[in-house]
Amino acid sequence: MSLSFKFFDKLSQNFIELLNDKDDYNVIVEVENEKSFPAHSNVLKCRSPYFRKELENIIPNENNIKKITKPNISGLIFDIILKYIYGGIVNFENFETRFIFNLMIAANEFEIEELTKKLENHFIENKSSWLKSHFSLVYRSIFSGNNFKDLQKFCNDIVAKYPNLIFDAVDFTSLQESALVSLIKRDDLQLEELMMPYLKE
Repeated sequence: MSLSFKFFDKLSQNFIELLNDKDDYNVIVEVENEKSFPAHSNVLKCRSPYFRKELENIIPNENNIKKITKPNISGLIFDIILKYIYGGIVNFENFETRFIFNLMIAANEFEIEELTKKLENHFIENKSSWLKSHFSLVYRSIFSGNNFKDLQKFCNDIVAKYPNLIFDAVDFTSLQESALVSLIKRDDLQLEELMMPYLKE
């Protein structure tokens, strides 16, 4: 019989303390509005394939510090992501849904699969009405990569029944090719509803 003890809470607390210790960092991540976050390359590389690849290609400065610039990421979002990377904890109950959606997109950009998947499931299970009311934004965002399989299916299920949500949209022509291909491949796309105005003419 194997005997093991797991002390993840204490481990998480210790790593958060490491994040707050500004003495031994060797990476600076600069985000929107030039806000800077010191970090440790070993922790970043262990927790994020994005950082592993990025840090391999950066030459350190004279103080042996590597700098990564992410002007498209807000300071608040990166602060949450960094605390997740170090401590494995995310608390977003007091944030608006749009902010949480942006957090999910950022987590995906940093290739943090566990957090991305958790947030994706959160939207499908708890925020379906928000997804529908912000459909154009959501649809455009989730097809920029190939990682939101469940959300893509959720949205395509809606479009299959109500294709005018996409095809009548003002920004329809700027949709990603992958989004359109995934739609056209469906057997249940209600094109009759879409074509009715043209058939009447």
